Amino acid sequence: MNGPTKKAVPQSDMPVKRTVGGLLFEPVQLGPYVLPHRIVMAPLTRSRAGQPGNVPTPQMACYYAQRASAALIISEATQVSMQGQGYAWTPGIHSREQIRGWRIVTDAVHAAGGLIFMQLWHVGRISHPALQPDRMLPVAPSPVRPSGMAFIENERGDAELAPFVTPRALETIEMRYVVAQYERAATNAKHAGVDGVEVHAANGYLIDQFLEAGTNRRTDAYGGAVDHRSRFLMEVVDAVTRVWSPEFVGVRLSPLSTFNDISDVDPETTFSRTVERLNPYGLAYLHLVNPAKAALEQGKEPDEASLRMLGLLRRRWKGKLMLAGGFDRDTAEKWVGKGWADLVAFGRKFISNPDLPQRLRESAALNPGDCENYYGGGPKGYTDYPTLQQLQSSESAMSVDERRREEFVMTKSPIDAGIQTYKGAAAQIPGAMRAVAIDGFGAPDMLKPHMLPVPRPDEDEVLIAMHTAGVGPWDAQIREGLIDGEASFPLVLGTDGSGTVVMAGERVRRLKEGDHVYSYSWANPKGGFYAEYVSVTHTKVATVPNSLTMEEAGAVATTGLTALQGIDDALALTKGEFLIIHGAAGGVGSVAIQFAKSRGARVLATATTEEGLTFVRKLGADFAVVGSPAKIADIASRAAPDGVDAVLALAGGEALERTIDLVKRGGRLAYPNGIDPPPRKRAGIEEIAYDAVSGIEEFAALNRAIEAAKVKVPIAASFPMERAAAAHKRLAQGHVLGKVVLSVKAQTSS
Repeated sequence: MNGPTKKAVPQSDMPVKRTVGGLLFEPVQLGPYVLPHRIVMAPLTRSRAGQPGNVPTPQMACYYAQRASAALIISEATQVSMQGQGYAWTPGIHSREQIRGWRIVTDAVHAAGGLIFMQLWHVGRISHPALQPDRMLPVAPSPVRPSGMAFIENERGDAELAPFVTPRALETIEMRYVVAQYERAATNAKHAGVDGVEVHAANGYLIDQFLEAGTNRRTDAYGGAVDHRSRFLMEVVDAVTRVWSPEFVGVRLSPLSTFNDISDVDPETTFSRTVERLNPYGLAYLHLVNPAKAALEQGKEPDEASLRMLGLLRRRWKGKLMLAGGFDRDTAEKWVGKGWADLVAFGRKFISNPDLPQRLRESAALNPGDCENYYGGGPKGYTDYPTLQQLQSSESAMSVDERRREEFVMTKSPIDAGIQTYKGAAAQIPGAMRAVAIDGFGAPDMLKPHMLPVPRPDEDEVLIAMHTAGVGPWDAQIREGLIDGEASFPLVLGTDGSGTVVMAGERVRRLKEGDHVYSYSWANPKGGFYAEYVSVTHTKVATVPNSLTMEEAGAVATTGLTALQGIDDALALTKGEFLIIHGAAGGVGSVAIQFAKSRGARVLATATTEEGLTFVRKLGADFAVVGSPAKIADIASRAAPDGVDAVLALAGGEALERTIDLVKRGGRLAYPNGIDPPPRKRAGIEEIAYDAVSGIEEFAALNRAIEAAKVKVPIAASFPMERAAAAHKRLAQGHVLGKVVLSVKAQTSS
């Protein structure tokens, strides 16, 4: 559970108390929070992040703290990666410096009594090579160029408008990595101290581009029918709610919007079905950009299409509904009174009126906006708008701004404080550690030794003195810049490994100092596993099974979870079924064979070499064949004349494509996301793409399965940490039988 643990009181059970100012000022339950009124500060791009690095600044802390009287602040859209940026000088949440900057902002908001959610953002095609790493093309569901201009920084450092370009369509294999950007951003947002997060699925940005048919012309699992087009959104929500409990998560949609050249052929079907699919999550709220925004701003009655869409979504959505766009006090009060909205978000009015709730309550005059300074610049048009109290006193808004800015500059983020200060038994831990990291993306030789600070564990993390780090294909793709290329350098690779707990955070009760553990943590904000020490959220850590050595445990976290969840969860394999495993000689396949046999299945394992055939037979495969489609078909037809029950694809290619013809009607095909699926479908076969998930329950299941199956963890090659480049080169040669690992063995590990 993240954030406060106070039990949410259903709105129907809350005491009804009429407050001065009308319905807008009645309290409302939002997730775990009881908000004092219903006036929300909408997300507002202001383009004032510090450079280089798009880092939140003390001036931003002042800006948000000034507006802390909002029932809830939704931060400006915050890019989840460098790839996700679409405007100059917008803040991100993908580097350590950005986490520190946002921590100053959230501390300021909380000190002022406010509540702040962070809006997580990937712009997709609404970008420009000038804003992308290495001037790459922006990405999108399909190569459809938007009309309009991108807001970029030119070579002189000034703002400039440049025509949008035709984006590059994301490959299916890349989708899991984009989803991982959101999961990492959600984790980073937690470290930054926000009170919740909002998934930005509106306004023509990446998720909306997948959702709406005008920009999504795909023919794979992410295009076509509404459920396919909304798949990306659901995967993002799945990922974010693995980090935050759903009651701390909101989603923003923009039905009928044409902003950023977005369109859909049947928006009522698209958005009503999407809302239906979001209902089961139990999210804090659904945030809609008001389809009637333009009419309200012009003082007109909403048109029939807008009202029909609003009514449809209001009926379909089972939780709290927030509307944004075009409201003044009277229309907001009216719409809340009619039950069309539970909360109303104000945008531009909050820019020029930091005390907007007070002004609306008192029906006071509003400050006019300084639209010339909406985007970019300094305090002018940003933190210099006076409050009612300041207008009635002799103190100017600017003097308040300067004083508070000074305070925020002097504020030290908890992440910066005491990085080498440890207590008790942990006094042995040094302040610096050996690590292998990259200073830029490229070939294996980019991996070089570094001396880096030992990470400081948060209250729900454990600090592990590493023994063994696993080396996998994802590490190589990260090194090449294909995954998480927006991370700050030096970048320490590695997503799994084993070691000894040397420090446990205050909230950690299930693990203690001295425990031998292993871990799988994707996109860990504290750094990867190619280091002497790693700080990991305790839910991503488990004690080493009694039957495994520390080296074996360091090789089995990713492979074991991927194999077990393929066999048990995706395929639900049962006794007597006939299973084909493609790519069976690798790290995942070698463990999957053993799990499948422990379930009583018969296994046909494919490999790429004769050495691989001998290897998989030793692991228990009933049949083994070098991946010739004809040989596979011959063995399968004789061993399973009624048809193959299931296929676990850990490699693609022609053999996989032709294997699906061998699967019986009602059979299953499963593959981890990242494996190319067969290019054609076959009716009557269930096709399941899945991600390996790590958590307390998942590790407990893995430990039970390892012990029950007496799993052998094949180590293909072991390299000292300093030779990580050689390990990556070995992996690139292919035909690796088992898992490649690094021997780290920090001095305090046992």
